[in-house]
Amino acid sequence: MCTLLDCLQYILAIIIVANVTATFVDLSNINAYKTFTYWMNGKFVQSIAIAIMASFLIIALFFERPFCNYFCSEGIRYGLASFTRFFTIKRNVHTCVQCKKCDKACPMNIEISTNSLVRNAQCINCFKCIEVCPVVDTLSYGKVNPLKKSKDNS
Repeated sequence: MCTLLDCLQYILAIIIVANVTATFVDLSNINAYKTFTYWMNGKFVQSIAIAIMASFLIIALFFERPFCNYFCSEGIRYGLASFTRFFTIKRNVHTCVQCKKCDKACPMNIEISTNSLVRNAQCINCFKCIEVCPVVDTLSYGKVNPLKKSKDNS
């Protein structure tokens, strides 16, 4: 399963869906035109945009790709689809020398050296892990059964 940080985008999606659903339940208090003109006349939108961009720049100093990893709505869709894909990165546990170069090369911070199949919602199939692997054919990309669970798969 995923850690709290890995599942943050899914938690945020649930909160947003819950808020949108709550909004549609009681439409009598909402006046879209007044709300829109009120916010657009001021500089509120610009201030919020600058604050969001500054926040992501500061967070990016400590976490790699913070928006992609934790907030991207497209990542939610592709992440859920990654658990049922027919092609994935495979690791031969018998030839792996546990050098962890694949873990260091992964831009999404996935621990590839601990899985026989990389079925992670964060994986973007960049194949950097395969490129840096010092042992030939230890990491490969190929067809797998999406319904079959690997023993050491996370």
